[in-house]
Order: sequence, then structure tokens, then C-alpha cells
Amino acid sequence: MDRSDLKPPSNYRVYNHDEGARIAINSMLQKIRSSSEWRSSFLDGDITKALCKRTKPAPDGRFYSGNTKCHVAIEYKPPYSDLDEIGKGFNQCFDYITDTDHTGQFLNQASLLVIPQKNEQGNDIESLYINKFRNTVFNRNPIALVTYSPEDPSNVSLISNFGPSLRPASELKQSYGNNMIKYWASWRENYPSYNYSLLKTASEYKGQYSSEATKKIWDDFYFKYYCYPENTMETVDLIPNRLTVWDDEGQIWQESTKKALKKAINEGTITEDEAINRIRWAAANSPEARTRIGQKIENIKVKKPAHISTDNNYVDLKKNSTNFFNHVGLWDPVTWEVSDLGYKFLNQIDQGGDPFDEMVTLALVPGKWMELIQDIKRAQNLITHSNVTNYRIELQKIFKENGNIGFNPGRKSSGTRKFLQSEQQILGRAGILIKSGNSTSYYHRGLGWAIDEDLLDLYTSNFYANYPDAAWAA
Repeated sequence: MDRSDLKPPSNYRVYNHDEGARIAINSMLQKIRSSSEWRSSFLDGDITKALCKRTKPAPDGRFYSGNTKCHVAIEYKPPYSDLDEIGKGFNQCFDYITDTDHTGQFLNQASLLVIPQKNEQGNDIESLYINKFRNTVFNRNPIALVTYSPEDPSNVSLISNFGPSLRPASELKQSYGNNMIKYWASWRENYPSYNYSLLKTASEYKGQYSSEATKKIWDDFYFKYYCYPENTMETVDLIPNRLTVWDDEGQIWQESTKKALKKAINEGTITEDEAINRIRWAAANSPEARTRIGQKIENIKVKKPAHISTDNNYVDLKKNSTNFFNHVGLWDPVTWEVSDLGYKFLNQIDQGGDPFDEMVTLALVPGKWMELIQDIKRAQNLITHSNVTNYRIELQKIFKENGNIGFNPGRKSSGTRKFLQSEQQILGRAGILIKSGNSTSYYHRGLGWAIDEDLLDLYTSNFYANYPDAAWAA
């Protein structure tokens, strides 16, 4: 083929959907934080990026303002979108402001439609939607209009802000409590074998999903895979369960607790009955059972529970294991109905895919870790540091200043877990983070994190090749 016949790529296709959305959202974030013109009764200058729902209707981004107590969903359409596709985006903005959680509370108090000034087909999108907003939206519905230059998604303009007569509901409560406000998926207790086995268990309940079914699904996973075999609750002996941790190493349910209890029995500190009741308490699957068994170990001298009726292993593992599923959209967060993305994930592994690689792939794209990495790379150029501790402190500080994370007014900005500790562990294990010289540290003096860009591209390419029809990517 004569290469002179090849046309250069369209200026309207420089960025894919996700890249364009990330650039436009970051630009809007800084505009709102720095300019009163962009603010409203829904978004104040304290806004941060926040987690998005990943099952339908799923926005491309989300802002949260602690001052207004509002979440605002963002719908972005790339410049190669035709009029029908942009019209779908307009309608999705209405879906976002009417979407509710399982208690009936609205998930978003407002929405932002972000569209190109012109599209690849030559339509004057901005003029069309100025009229549409003037006639159907302004001062009627809490939806604002932002346009951007088709060649540069960072060049955003506020065309129609939320109408001045619109106000958030007065009964809104502060969200997040003591937790850090962040936009990327959490990874806690998510060993690859856990994720596959739990989601596979949920998939077996097809046609039976409900908020009540989640307990059955969790009981099936917990007692058939994790707290397994059945007699493991009746002994301090170390018995392998059906799961693995890193590097396919077998796992033993409550291994450290059993070791401590067995040592205490041998030393005469506790009785064998106390030890067995402590083990049974860890697996108790109802508040009544936890209270009943817990009363028998109120005075145990080893591994005494801090809260007898609430926080045991059964409860804590459920809390930590399911967040990632919710955040990337593997299932419905209320009913645990496996999503299209979840079935694609299971199929990838059933066809020979590596469970860890598939989880990293999902963390990067729907979980927005790719966006997190880009934000880290930009932040590293703006801070100075001489050691890893100083690096974490300065990175967290600039993330807060830039609106990449947030904390509620009056809340402390630090916790027991180091900033980005889990993310570093996973990205390092995936090989995306490069170690410093011959050390085991991922910290590079004067730089921070060093990224293997080729491997990062390989992981993201895996997503677009094998999860092309994910519902949230509309």
C-alpha cells in the first residue's frame, strides 16, 4: 500500500472516551475550585472527585462538595459522538438525578453534561444545546452544561450553570463520615482466589437475587470456601481451606488466631473450651449467635474480642471483600446480581486468564487506578521529598489541595493505613511499579513512583480487548 494514501488521524480522535473524560473532569475540577463563576448551590470550592456507581446508570465521573453535601454526576461525550449519542448523554443526566440507593435516597443531587463544541460530523453541538437547555432545563432541573474544544478536552467552558432558583434538598446529611473521599476503587482482602470464588458463588443465584439473598451468597462462600472444612470451627489445629493467597500459597482459616490460642492452652492461660468458643465466635453469622457465644469468652485472656456482637471475622471479611466488587461494577451493590462485566470477568478466568491479572485490569479502568496513576505522575512533579515517608505525606497533601481526595469538615485527614498502601502493594506485585535498584522499595529518591508504561499499556489493552461492551462505558 502507498502510505501517501493514508489519511492522518482525525483531530477529533486524539483521545479515547476515557482519556478525554479524565482530562475534561480534571479541568472542571480546577475551574470550580479556583473560580466563583463555576460554583453553585450544588458545588462549592471544596469539591473533590468521588466514587461513581459502576452499574447502570453509571456516570463517567462524580464530584462531591462537603460544604453543600452534594454529589454531582458527570456525563462526558467524546467529539466523535453523533447527535444521537449526545442526545443519549443528555437523557442520562436525568437518569443520574433520579437514581436512588436501596434506602430510596438520591445518589446525586445534580448532574453535568460535558459535550464538544462541534463534533466530528460537523454539527454545532454547543448552539444546539444552548437552546435545548434554555427551553427545557435551566431553572427547571439541576443539570449544568459544559462544552470543550474538540481537539483539547481540557479547554472547557461553562455554558449554562445550575439555575439560581434551584437548591439542594435541605435534609441532606454529610457523607463519608471519617473515611477519606476518593474516586478510585478500594482493594482490601481481595486475594484473586477470593474474588473468583465469591463472584462465582453469586452467579449461581441467577434469578434469585434480592437484598435478602446477599446473606445466602455470603454464607455459601464463607462456609464452603473460606471457613472450611466444617470441622475447622471445632479445633485449634491448622486445616487448609479451599482458597489461596499470593503465589498460590494455600490458606488456613484463622491461622494466627488458632496459633495464639493453642499456645495459650499449652501454657495454661486459657481452657480448650474457651479456645473453641473463641473460634466459633469468629464464624458466627448473626448478631444473636455472636452475642450468645461471645458471652462465654467475655473474660478470655487471649484474643479477646473488642466488640462481641458486631465485628468478628465473618462480618469484617464481608465488609472488606465486597467493596472492590461494588466499586468496579462486578455486581449490583444491593442485590449482588452479577453484572455483564462480572460475567465477562468469570469467563476470562474460565478461559485460562490469570485471576490476578484480570483484577488488576479492572482496577485500572473501571476502578480508575489508571486515572490515579496519571494524577500521581502529575503530582510528583510538584512536590519535593527525600524519603518514602516524606513522599507519602507530601503526595497526600497535594492530592487534597488539588481535589483528588477530600475529608469532611472537622474530620481528621489521616488514619492507621498509610496513604496508597494497598495500591502500591498491588501495582508493585503486578510489575507496574518499578523497584528502586536492587532494593525491595518502590520509592525512587527525588522521583517517587516509577511506572512501567509498556506493562501499564498491556493491562489497559487487555481491558479494551476483552471487556469492550462494559455497560458503564456508554
